[in-house]
Amino acid sequence: MRKLLTLCVTLMGIVLSISFVGCSAELPYHPEFYENAVSWIREDFQNENHVKGVENGSDAEDAEQYPETRTFIVSDEADHKQIFLDDIDELDVDLAEKTLIVYTFAAEYVLPAKIVTMYLNDDVLTVEYEIELIPETGSAVKPFQRWFILKLDKTDFSSVNFVER
Repeated sequence: MRKLLTLCVTLMGIVLSISFVGCSAELPYHPEFYENAVSWIREDFQNENHVKGVENGSDAEDAEQYPETRTFIVSDEADHKQIFLDDIDELDVDLAEKTLIVYTFAAEYVLPAKIVTMYLNDDVLTVEYEIELIPETGSAVKPFQRWFILKLDKTDFSSVNFVER
């Protein structure tokens, strides 16, 4: 009886271990996600790339002309210099091997965000993310322009869609 119980417990442990390993699949393209990167973006670039839904000093009519989101694919040094401040250690990147994606949108939460999944369909990379909301905490703030940066392996795609879950 004792051997049977030991065998059952051991088999149950193995089944649980396998299921946990199967659930922790890695995201493709080895992404590094920076979910609050406004301090890395040049001020002039920020001023040229406003989004709808954020007070930015322009009148209401102009604000309605802005897109809801903006996405930039950074694959060469010229783009990098146009967007980013110099000497950001976390963004030390070899653009021959990696690509940076910059995504900006109007946000109401400063809570952490994470990438849930990424997939390539034809030449469109879709990045699904979620804001880790904490219920009943009153964590919403006045809408602000939030900047995400995604560093990933060099991959062939022509556009990127960010989707909030």
